[in-house]
Amino acid sequence: MKGTYVENLAIVITEKCNLDCGHCLRGKKSNKSITEDVVDAIFDQVKGTDLLSICGGEPTLALDELEYIFKTIINKRIFLRNVFVTINGTIYSERLMSLLSMIDSYIKGIDPSGKAQIGVSYDRYHIEDMKSRNLDYDERNFRSPFFGKLRILNDSHILFREGNAENLDPSLTKPLRPMKMTILDLEQKSEYLSYLVGPLVTINMEGTITEDNTTLEKQSTIYNYGNIKTDNLVDSLLAHGAKITKNKPLYYYRSEREKRLFLTYTK
Repeated sequence: MKGTYVENLAIVITEKCNLDCGHCLRGKKSNKSITEDVVDAIFDQVKGTDLLSICGGEPTLALDELEYIFKTIINKRIFLRNVFVTINGTIYSERLMSLLSMIDSYIKGIDPSGKAQIGVSYDRYHIEDMKSRNLDYDERNFRSPFFGKLRILNDSHILFREGNAENLDPSLTKPLRPMKMTILDLEQKSEYLSYLVGPLVTINMEGTITEDNTTLEKQSTIYNYGNIKTDNLVDSLLAHGAKITKNKPLYYYRSEREKRLFLTYTK
């Protein structure tokens, strides 16, 4: 069965977090994490992605779930070029590093220039909450071979008015606008793919196809575009404003080398 290629795929792996930052778009925390049936459903439809972003919550508190995601990708031979896991940096986990090593080796078997990385959130909201809990950054995260970058948020950055950020000075926030999605029909052009979707698809731990920068409650209501366990991804996006295009969108223009990589890998 043909599948869908997603330019950037974001998976909200958990709502668990050891912090409660004043700007957190997720808002109220819970102990919910992604389940295996959701992961299976995602990769039954998504056959490849340039970038898999793992976010939360705090992913270091959902390592069993992360391991299942990575092993599912490997077992299903999903085409994957990069992984980026965003953490708050207060927890160091050797197991996380081991999992990143595993998926990094898999990625490099597809594309030697691809990689697995962690990004550490760094801003005054995190620092203020960390201080209130007598926590600090664990520097071993920064020395890790998988450390990619600090995710810096400066004071002039305008946040979406979602979750905890609803309580901030209104001058620091703006309303969330749903992401404009484009879908390129490949049915007659590719032996392996039906659609190319971009720029970003977000799926939360309940399987909801949704917007990234908001609360679980709003993901389940206002920004609920369907569920990956029961609905077709492309049909769900089309029903909520995505556009089919005949013109190749910007994310289509990968190098010929990258296109050949995908064709070679899927044979």
